[in-house]
Amino acid sequence: MTARGNNRNPIVVDDADRMTLLRRLRAVAERTSLVVHAYCVMDNHLHAVVQPSSATLGTSMRLLLGGYAHGFNKRHGRTGHVFEGPYDERPVRGERYLIAACVYVVLNPVRAGVCVHPSEWRWSSYRTTAGLEPRPVVAVSDVVLGSFGARKGAARRAFAALVEREAANGRRMPSTGRTAGSG
Repeated sequence: MTARGNNRNPIVVDDADRMTLLRRLRAVAERTSLVVHAYCVMDNHLHAVVQPSSATLGTSMRLLLGGYAHGFNKRHGRTGHVFEGPYDERPVRGERYLIAACVYVVLNPVRAGVCVHPSEWRWSSYRTTAGLEPRPVVAVSDVVLGSFGARKGAARRAFAALVEREAANGRRMPSTGRTAGSG
C-alpha cells in the first residue's frame, strides 16, 4: 500500500508527525486486526506491506489516513486533502513476493538518498525486523522472519543480509516490472 501526499506535498513536517502516523498505524492495526509486515514513512508518502484480517483494507486505510489527515490539518492550521486520491494497493501473491515487497519498502529511504543504510532511518520497520529496535512503535509480524528459519536471531541476520544484497544489486521487484528506484 502506498499513500502519497496531495500533489506530492509532504504528509509529515517533523518527527512528531512521523511518530503520530506510526502510532495511528499501530492503533488501526490493533483495532482492525491489520497485520503489518513492513512500513516506511517518507516525507511525502507512506509505504506499507499490510494484510487485512477482520476489517477490509479500505476500512483500515480510512481509519489510518483519514484520522491522520484530520489531526495533521488541525496541528498545522490547514485544511484540505493531505493525501492524493485513494491509496495505491498491489496484492502480494506468495512468500517470495512478500519478502521482496518488504525489502523494497525498507530500502525506500536509501533509494531516496536520505540515508546510506536502512538502519539509519528510524521511520521504517527495518530496525525492528533486523532486531535493532527492541521496542518498536508498530509491531511487525514475524511472517517474513519465519521465511528465514525458526531461530529468530539467525532469521534477523539473514533478512539484514538480503536487504544488503538487494541494496547493492538494485534489482527489480518480482512480477511488477518496477525497478528499486521507482517508488
